[in-house]
Amino acid sequence: MKAMTVAGRDVVARRSAWRRSISVLACAGALLGAGAAQAQEPDSGAPTDADIVVTGTLLRGVAPVGTNVVGVSEADVLASGAASANDLLASIPQIGNFGSVPSAALGNYANPIVRPNIRNLGNSGGSTTLVLVNGHRLVGAGILQTSVDPSVIPPDVIKRVDVIPDGGSSIYGSDAIGGVINFITRDRYDGVGVNARYGFADNYQTLDASIIAGKDWGSGSLFVSYAYAWHDDLIGLDRDYSSADQTARGGGDFRSTTCPQANILIGGIPFATPGLVPGTINRCDQTDYATIYPREERHSVYAGLTQDLSDSIRFNLSAYWSQRDTEHRSPQSGHSGTITALNPFFRSVGGELFHDVAFSFDDVFGPYNVTPARFSSYGVTPSFEFELGGGWQLRALANFGRSENESTENTINSAAAKAALESMNPAAALNPYNLSATSPAVLAAIDDFVNYGEATQELAEGRFVLDGPVTRLPGGDVRLAVGAEYHYENIRSFTGSGPKDAIVGANAYDARNVKSLFGELLVPVFGADNRIPGFYSLEISGSIRYDDYSDV
Repeated sequence: MKAMTVAGRDVVARRSAWRRSISVLACAGALLGAGAAQAQEPDSGAPTDADIVVTGTLLRGVAPVGTNVVGVSEADVLASGAASANDLLASIPQIGNFGSVPSAALGNYANPIVRPNIRNLGNSGGSTTLVLVNGHRLVGAGILQTSVDPSVIPPDVIKRVDVIPDGGSSIYGSDAIGGVINFITRDRYDGVGVNARYGFADNYQTLDASIIAGKDWGSGSLFVSYAYAWHDDLIGLDRDYSSADQTARGGGDFRSTTCPQANILIGGIPFATPGLVPGTINRCDQTDYATIYPREERHSVYAGLTQDLSDSIRFNLSAYWSQRDTEHRSPQSGHSGTITALNPFFRSVGGELFHDVAFSFDDVFGPYNVTPARFSSYGVTPSFEFELGGGWQLRALANFGRSENESTENTINSAAAKAALESMNPAAALNPYNLSATSPAVLAAIDDFVNYGEATQELAEGRFVLDGPVTRLPGGDVRLAVGAEYHYENIRSFTGSGPKDAIVGANAYDARNVKSLFGELLVPVFGADNRIPGFYSLEISGSIRYDDYSDV
């Protein structure tokens, strides 16, 4: 597939066997007047503004031309009191799917994490918003999907967050068509810092704490941060607004008829047990024990090292590990089917030899099922910066990450329930009118069933970027950046269902590699040295990227 991006607009043409994309962006930016935005004050001993690469460009010390970078500063991070990176993203309006509070990551196959989505672009939006840490990718999480989990980043290591709500494919690749979120972490820390917070609401509690310790010795720094977070879950019973019966508000009644008290259907006429009055129906609200916000416990560790190896070589290393355990509740499973007079527990209502019956297993298995899930990941990113003289610099980066994901959904064995409902043997038959009268062995066989999924994902990449001044114009230095990147990722998954000790399913494997070449040019027409009335600054910028995908 070939994709060309010109001034933020993507035109796509398909190509069999391979996908190759070429992204081109040309922009001009002008600033009129007599004021300019000030760069953020760097940390003591940190690189100067001229050494910083801002999100949206490959060039050091310049802002991306024609792109509005939405920034959340370190002061904003501290003021927000965010317990996780997801909480922090909820404060950024451009990330459309978060709203005023973080979305719920249910910890199941389909929704294991909160996927940031700039402008809420619909079903494709989650995969077209690129999430970075210090300009590089993170390994994905999930069982039936792969997407970065922002919550792996402890809040106390975040220096700022840059959000580019415009397409960034010419700089970062086709996965940045919807925009870019870049978490910039601190590179130095000296001392010890401790934070803790406890919160509560009706039927809800939350606790988070973190500690960071580091040493700055001038030519380098080392720090380690650990963060712990836990919060209780919320279910439908905890909040009045969660109800399937909306008749009091002018809506409909959407309560279930598959309830602990069985419903019998004969010739289209319902009979509610135990009264068996024609036309009566037992109803139950399955939102009562459905999770609104799942229980979660999270451990996160992040470490950073920077060291000047000489006057012209700097080494940086970052590493993280995170483990997140979630617990999601769902209403207890139910069953519906036909019971005949051959079942020894059959109760005829009016002389019929069979009827349909619907019931749930609340009375014998409890009012809800629990789906526990665990998501863990780690990553290591070493990099070097080489000062080559004349303002030129070579940056080399390697990046590796791995995630392990597991989810177990407890439910019932529908086939075993159907067989028991049809059984003629009292020791093997199911009594739908009084489930507790059923043999414990039969109930155990029905209850022993799970939907299970696990997946391992891996990421490996290497990147080289060379940038510096090409020549000087009256408006300033013409700057050029060129580079190459190799990106590899895979996912190995297993999904299946069955009794806990006899799960039957299938394995799946997918992998891709992407080879990339890219470049960026900045031409300052007006700048500090040749400003004239009406033109404070005028810059022209162009970037191009070529991606070769192995799998599409």
